[in-house]
Amino acid sequence: MMEWQDISTAPAATGLGDKRIIVVGGYIAEPEIALPDGDWWRMRKAEGGITPTHWMPLPPHPAKDTDDGE
Repeated sequence: MMEWQDISTAPAATGLGDKRIIVVGGYIAEPEIALPDGDWWRMRKAEGGITPTHWMPLPPHPAKDTDDGE
């Protein structure tokens, strides 16, 4: 699902592993890529409780272009 979801449902909160996600909200004006249970999360909380309000999974990588231009 590629829609913004409440931060309480983020992978770290649900124990779904260490996948990077996109977060936004609170004092985070622009979306950022975060590892919810990694240093990024701890650093943000240490900066005065700055916690995002919403998240979404990263989109899949684009399909590899098999045309090498020749």
